[in-house]
Amino acid sequence: MPGLAASFSPPEELILKKLLYYRDGGSEKHLRDIKAVLEISGAEIDVDRVERRAEGLGLQELWASIRGQES
Repeated sequence: MPGLAASFSPPEELILKKLLYYRDGGSEKHLRDIKAVLEISGAEIDVDRVERRAEGLGLQELWASIRGQES
C-alpha cells in the first residue's frame, strides 16, 4: 500500500533484545520467544554474531544456557 513503511530486525537482534529483556525482567515469555526464533530461523541465524554481541553485553552464560536447551 503506498505511503506505508515497515522495518524488520534480523533474528540475531531480536534474540539479543529478548536476552536483555529476560535478564532485566525475568519473564519466561522472552525465553519462549527466543526458542521460537531458533526453531523458525535456526539455520539462517548468524550464531557467531549473537555470541560476540552476547559476550559484549554480559549475556554469554544465558545465551549458552538457551543453546544447550535446544532440541
